[in-house]
Amino acid sequence: MANIKDIHNLRIVTVSPPYDTWKNLLARELFNQAIDVRLRGFAKEYPYGVMPIDTSDFIAHHNLVCLDHGSEQSLEVLSAFKTVALKKCQTHNVPFPALSLVKLAGTPDHVRAVEDIMENALENKKELVYMASYTMKPQVRNNPVLLRKLREIFNAMYSLTNLANGFDEILVGGTMRFKMHERFARIGHSPLSLDGEELPPIHVEHLAKEQVQVMHLNAFSKEARAMAEPWLELWNQRINIQAANENENLKLAG
Repeated sequence: MANIKDIHNLRIVTVSPPYDTWKNLLARELFNQAIDVRLRGFAKEYPYGVMPIDTSDFIAHHNLVCLDHGSEQSLEVLSAFKTVALKKCQTHNVPFPALSLVKLAGTPDHVRAVEDIMENALENKKELVYMASYTMKPQVRNNPVLLRKLREIFNAMYSLTNLANGFDEILVGGTMRFKMHERFARIGHSPLSLDGEELPPIHVEHLAKEQVQVMHLNAFSKEARAMAEPWLELWNQRINIQAANENENLKLAG
């Protein structure tokens, strides 16, 4: 991995679901890189056997920060996260990952809370998504400047990509060990609640019983918008790979 010199070395890339963009060679290449980054990144933190990929990867939007080596064909994925839409899951008969997460944890109250959010979203024609698998290339940790920039860009991309795609509500699992629940709270997430009572963290079986706070967002905080502001130029210069039936340029809402 080349050393970062300045912000112009970085590019944001958004890739529509691989199921819809598979004919695009760049989409396939970046998707493969994103999976590789996730496998390597999770392997640094979890024991052998933890599986950080699943079927939903093929119907998710993938949000990437890449090191630009000079052309679209020489983009190196440094960090990635995915957003999986409930309606997309229904289209492809794939379980909604947020619901699978709490079911596997064996926590009935969390299941009811997620099911209520799903039902409300469908009834009110809202776009509900699950955000997951935020990962960085392991070598990034050896470069403090780059590490800090990628964290800042993630904070910006989190709101920008969801607003641009018209996603109204977000469910996420905030890993306590990495203090991700605190970062998501700053963006606007709140812990799941049921009958007015906040629900505790769960232990995620497929992540070696990692403690995770499941959280819900239906409006971004003022701080989230402030965190996005310094990175709007980088966002506006993003590479946006879409399916043939999508609009060429997404409009930033909100």
